[in-house]
Amino acid sequence: MSEQTTPQQQKSFSPMQKKLLAVGAAMTLILGASVATVGYQIYQTKELLIQERDSLQSKITQLESDYRFKSEERFNNAVQKALEHFVQQKREQDIQAKYAKYESAPEQVPDDKRIYGNLNARFTLVEFSDLECPFCKKFHDTPKEVVDASNGNINWQWKHLPLSFHNPAAEKRSVSSGMCC
Repeated sequence: MSEQTTPQQQKSFSPMQKKLLAVGAAMTLILGASVATVGYQIYQTKELLIQERDSLQSKITQLESDYRFKSEERFNNAVQKALEHFVQQKREQDIQAKYAKYESAPEQVPDDKRIYGNLNARFTLVEFSDLECPFCKKFHDTPKEVVDASNGNINWQWKHLPLSFHNPAAEKRSVSSGMCC
């Protein structure tokens, strides 16, 4: 004959099974709480991102309205002004770069002489040169190098002496400009 179990016998668990059930229930509660916490953090992050997006969109809208031009003429004027400012800055940079090469050139020179170097130098190298002469152009850097290497002992005075065979009008131009010796 088979043994029959009563309903009370079916519901009873061994102590080991009870411990496993308790651990399982605790793990389920912990896992559920963790999922809920992560879900809440994701929700908060989503809300913060939405707020930041809305804030950025309003800033972009404000910037667009600040820089939106009411007419094509105003836009063209702004572009023209920006280009003129850029060109002016470029010119100033080019001028400063050219001046940097001639740092020994004095600001004020007596009698409108063209002098490079120390005005009180012990020696003065006087160069008579023609602007149109290719040999004079090649020689032009040499006196500058001499003056730069002299530590203020030599200066260089340049005088325009146009050669008549280059261009007859060159002499008249140099006299009229005051560059002639």
